[in-house]
Amino acid sequence: MPAGNEAVLRLRAGLNVGALSCRGRGMPAVTPAYGQMLNRHRALFASAYRAETQRLGQAGLDRQQTRLY
Repeated sequence: MPAGNEAVLRLRAGLNVGALSCRGRGMPAVTPAYGQMLNRHRALFASAYRAETQRLGQAGLDRQQTRLY
């Protein structure tokens, strides 16, 4: 189970997939709320991204994020 910054980035990735999946006719409009959440927690996500990039390197973080999808 990931913790800390890794967990924050995994949560963001999961929410991103959900927001992108909930588009189109007959689907609830979650994209605006997702955008608001990103803005509200911008500093947290930026801090987690910087920390994980420093910990894993850019290529390592890219590999990790690709595995999530």
